[in-house]
Amino acid sequence: MFLLVAAWLFFVPLFDPLRLFLQFAVVLVIAAFLPETAFSALFLATLFFLLLGIKELVFINRRAAYETFLFILLFVIFLNFFSHFTRFVDQSALFVAFALSLLSSILLGGFVNYSGLGGANRKQKFFALALAGLLLWQISAALLFLPLNFLYQTAIAFLVMAMLTELLVDYFTRELVPARLMVYFSAFFVFLTFLLVSNQWGLS
Repeated sequence: MFLLVAAWLFFVPLFDPLRLFLQFAVVLVIAAFLPETAFSALFLATLFFLLLGIKELVFINRRAAYETFLFILLFVIFLNFFSHFTRFVDQSALFVAFALSLLSSILLGGFVNYSGLGGANRKQKFFALALAGLLLWQISAALLFLPLNFLYQTAIAFLVMAMLTELLVDYFTRELVPARLMVYFSAFFVFLTFLLVSNQWGLS
């Protein structure tokens, strides 16, 4: 029933559905893995509200709405990932981390293309997105081996993804100046330090 209602809301009216079909499909897949809780319902409702608003051109600032949608979606994805692999790490965990990082890079690429960032230089966009995906994979894999609560792992991965997104936006809009780099990395260091200090460290 949920799938039918979601499909009807997305495809009716039939207005350029293929442009955001990947994002719609990812939300449906995520919905299948989420537990039936009030928080899950809130996340899904927010994601669908933003996605449909972007598709139907409801929002005036669609780039900001898309970026918000992307952040929430990636937060939910990595929250499920780290909560699943909270007690063990094996090759499958590293493979899933790679797959999710690749998916994150593709979703970020969709945001870049939708927002008209990067111009027509496909090689430049591919290199920047591939580098972002690689960094996210390396950090996600490293977080698996740290004695951190999965909520802190998710928060750090989300913090990295948010900073990479802002760096890419500024890079493609030619606004990535040293002053902004200093602000981004200072904020990243402050939040990262807060998360690491707040964690209850232990090897058990």
